Amino acid sequence: MSETSRRADAEGARSFLTVLAALLALLGAFSGPWAVAVLSERAPLPPEAQEAAWRAAGGLWVLALGVFFLARRLPCRPSVRRVVSVAVSALAPLLALELCLAPHVESPTTLFLRDSDLGWRLRPGAEDYWGGVPARINARGLRGVERPPAKPPGTRRVLFLGDSVTFGFLIAEDELIFPALVEGALSTPARPVECINGAVGGYSPWQERLFLEGAGATYEPDLVLLCFVLNDVTEKLSLRRFGGGGEGAQLAKSRGGRAPVWLQESALFHFARRGWARLRLGPDVAGGAREREELGMYHLMLEPNRDDVQAAWRDTQASVQAIVEWCAARGVALGLVLFPISPQFADPARLSAPQWIMSRFAERRGVPCLDLLPALAEEAAARFVEAEALQLDAVHLSELGHELCARRIAAWIEASGLLTP
Repeated sequence: MSETSRRADAEGARSFLTVLAALLALLGAFSGPWAVAVLSERAPLPPEAQEAAWRAAGGLWVLALGVFFLARRLPCRPSVRRVVSVAVSALAPLLALELCLAPHVESPTTLFLRDSDLGWRLRPGAEDYWGGVPARINARGLRGVERPPAKPPGTRRVLFLGDSVTFGFLIAEDELIFPALVEGALSTPARPVECINGAVGGYSPWQERLFLEGAGATYEPDLVLLCFVLNDVTEKLSLRRFGGGGEGAQLAKSRGGRAPVWLQESALFHFARRGWARLRLGPDVAGGAREREELGMYHLMLEPNRDDVQAAWRDTQASVQAIVEWCAARGVALGLVLFPISPQFADPARLSAPQWIMSRFAERRGVPCLDLLPALAEEAAARFVEAEALQLDAVHLSELGHELCARRIAAWIEASGLLTP
């Protein structure tokens, strides 16, 4: 190759890398929080998304500066130049794509720990995001005010058992979750009441029973409130120990899973998994997954007489029965609170079979039971709001929903005498 050809080749490579650097700098401008807020229609961005956007924009600008510097210092030897150009051309777009996607990906959470008995539990002292909303776990591994196990003299204690609804999924402030609100409604200087939120996202009665027999018992509760949601019957069926193929969404979205840490943090890896899920399950991933489920919440409402539905109920009620017996053996009061899902508000009469089944179960065992489906429908009508305003999605309560549930639960506890010594 002549000297003129080598110089032309070098100039071409430098020009290509210079244009690439300019494009990367432009992508950096469009990856800042101001642009992400406009493009994603999420103004204002949550703090975690803002931080990710700033990291992405800064990373792209640094990458652009590096490519530009490389273009100015590109070696003239053809073999070296060819290797450098190919490497930069292959890696720079991947790095740029990773940085551009980062603001739109929820980082793996650190709220959950793997547990050989329970499957997972909350990490003591953790502060992290879950569902894009910050959550704090106290030093004893529960949400809410940290309380010592030893109960203060003269104090009555209520232990709440439940899943993400009782945990307060998508609610950032602990004091706005209904167990804390119930405490505020019940506690007086003459009769102090402490409410312990023992709920963990994704838990079902089999886990709630184990928690009650272990850590829950150390709090010396006077009243145990079992908060029941329809997916308590079906959610466990997705776990490997019950014949499913997963380990629970809490572990799947936690840092420290089976994939390497660097891969768990990768936005490309996240979107590749989402893309594969869309190919398998269709554009509506959640809906497609429900259609492929052998058993789901809709089957409980619409086909209560199916053999597999009744088998799932028997298994679930066996765990609840164990909680009933544990409380009875220790003289601890027990109450059952039934939470609705949003589709039930459209036609309560036709879709309330699960509540009827659990109400009858509780009645036969002399366990007080509060069905919140009619109660919340009544509250919504009294406030002239749609029932959907009480929930953030099909299952989880809004701040208004937590407030109204707390009011009903506190009044029911008082009327039922569940905290009467």
